[in-house]
Amino acid sequence: GSDDLLTKPLSAMQIKERVTSLVESRKPFVVTSDYIGPTRRNLKSREESMVPLLDVPNILREKATGKKAESGIQASVDEAILEINLQKLERYAHQIVYLVDHIVPALLKGDMDEQISQHITRLDYVANDTSRRLVGTKYDHISELCQTLINVTTKIKNTNQKQSDKDLRLLQHLAAAIKASFETGTAEMAREIVSSFE
Repeated sequence: GSDDLLTKPLSAMQIKERVTSLVESRKPFVVTSDYIGPTRRNLKSREESMVPLLDVPNILREKATGKKAESGIQASVDEAILEINLQKLERYAHQIVYLVDHIVPALLKGDMDEQISQHITRLDYVANDTSRRLVGTKYDHISELCQTLINVTTKIKNTNQKQSDKDLRLLQHLAAAIKASFETGTAEMAREIVSSFE
């Protein structure tokens, strides 16, 4: 997301004020399942949100003031990218559960409408992006579960006929196992749950 937005007509003073504001106090970042960037929420809604805000490097401040960060700008950027990626993975874990909680009951009833089709497409995207983002992180052990989720989701996405109850139950257990693995930091119990359905 962008840090700020100016609409025409605007004056040189408005531009100066906005740039000064960005130099002095860059907005913290928020990471959700579908947005990464400066928070757009006001103070009241921020207080109500459970999603943490992240302070990110202010490269513009360094360029404007000539003062370098103690750890070096590249190290600060790398650290921020790593933290953003971890936050994104945690948001995805919640979204996987949300999507599966909507998909499975509908498919068990044989209700495949446009919204459920969109949920399945989104689940496929989130599962693949999660798998990609897991590489080299402290959550790398969840990759196996994520690959199974991708396989089941792809099968459901490419099958026009009624889904098997086994696949749908596996989808529910995979979603719960992935979320539990993010929360506990271990995939051992999750693997046992999944293997009982294979």
